[in-house]
Amino acid sequence: MSDGRLPAAPPPHDPSGPVPPPGRRWNLLAIASLVLGVLSFLLSWYGIIGVAAVVTGIVALRQIGTTRQRGRWLAGAGVLLGALAVVIVIALVLIGRAAG
Repeated sequence: MSDGRLPAAPPPHDPSGPVPPPGRRWNLLAIASLVLGVLSFLLSWYGIIGVAAVVTGIVALRQIGTTRQRGRWLAGAGVLLGALAVVIVIALVLIGRAAG
């Protein structure tokens, strides 16, 4: 029983489905740098975490410069917090040596 009409078209966007990310993507190393930077600042007696935050932040900044991804301030904050944690560890070691 066809009346000659075409079936209705599906809606242009299914609201229950995944939505594609708008614009540029986030740099994952920048996110990792921020997480490591926060951890290194909170756990500043583990200096290696601060070094990892600085290294991943610098690599992320270089990637962001070439790929135009998002996350420049995340990487910068990770580098800053990681560097502060390294400075705190060095200061604590020097104070410990001077006192001991």
